[in-house]
Amino acid sequence: MINNSSRYDVLISDDYSQLDLDFILPKVNERIIHGTIWDDSDDPKKVSDAIILVFTPGPNYYDSDPNDIQCIDYAIPDSNGEFVAGPFKLNTTVILKIFNTNYNKINLSDEIPEEFRYINGELVQSTNTSPDLEEANLGK
Repeated sequence: MINNSSRYDVLISDDYSQLDLDFILPKVNERIIHGTIWDDSDDPKKVSDAIILVFTPGPNYYDSDPNDIQCIDYAIPDSNGEFVAGPFKLNTTVILKIFNTNYNKINLSDEIPEEFRYINGELVQSTNTSPDLEEANLGK
């Protein structure tokens, strides 16, 4: 396992009125994606009630099947619409699908794999109220 952190044990005592410390982190070969979700209105606003699904392309994605993708993770924006996904190894292709769960009234049950249907122990519920998509509840 690659160590992407450094540990510094610091004893705080009355010998010093102030400690000035510099820290060096090891070089990492992974990156994160940080972004902000905005709506597409004439006066764009940040969207906090979205879900970002992270996919990787499958073996047939580039040749013949653009739907050959596998969900590997998800992210949820904070109250300012900002999110972080990753870390991802260098030269990795990821595909982000971003859904505004309240605005689109969408059915995510086909998009979210079973293992990602729970966030902080709570079942992710669709906000879909369309009668013909009544089974949009992800726990079906």
